[in-house]
Amino acid sequence: MASRARRSGLWLAAALVATACPPQTVTIHLPRANALVDDPGVAIDVKVPQSFAPAATIVQMDGVDLVAALGLAPPFANASGSVAIGADTVAITGFTWTIPPSGPVAITATLTGLPPTGHTLEAQAFPAAGGAAVTKSRTFTVVEPMTLAAHVIASSGTPGPPLVSMNHAGNATLGESLAGPPVALTNGAGQLRAGYVPAAHGRGGGP
Repeated sequence: MASRARRSGLWLAAALVATACPPQTVTIHLPRANALVDDPGVAIDVKVPQSFAPAATIVQMDGVDLVAALGLAPPFANASGSVAIGADTVAITGFTWTIPPSGPVAITATLTGLPPTGHTLEAQAFPAAGGAAVTKSRTFTVVEPMTLAAHVIASSGTPGPPLVSMNHAGNATLGESLAGPPVALTNGAGQLRAGYVPAAHGRGGGP
């Protein structure tokens, strides 16, 4: 019991320290570093300490200043619009720039329409007391939806080729190994469609 009380006390002390000591530099929480993103919308989340000029941060996606492109002036909430990034038109929704009385400035948005390739989110903040700007960047890769990628996986369940994200290679595993050869499945209306079933369920009477 005493040990549990001690752990609770340590947790509370750590929480108080974290509250009393907000981040001292620009941080990018989303997207994750070197992430493979297969959703249509890419969430961004940037935090900037108020020791920096709260409204002067520059947030760029692939070199495009998102605030300037939409003609906005911080603070603002739930702004939306479209910007040209390279040859693509990217929709921005839920664009919010919050400057609280205390604590870090929060910059969040969702970008839809980024093409399947590597991308860079960059945030540049300027110290309120003057001095050199601080720049943080985060690289990630937009990939085709995994439901489409599943069609190229061999029926034997052999892993597909490595996925490369900004010079970092990795393999994607999609659920269980696949049985082969493809089997006929119905869509509930009596119509046949091609598909695969998980190997664990491919021989039995289960679902």
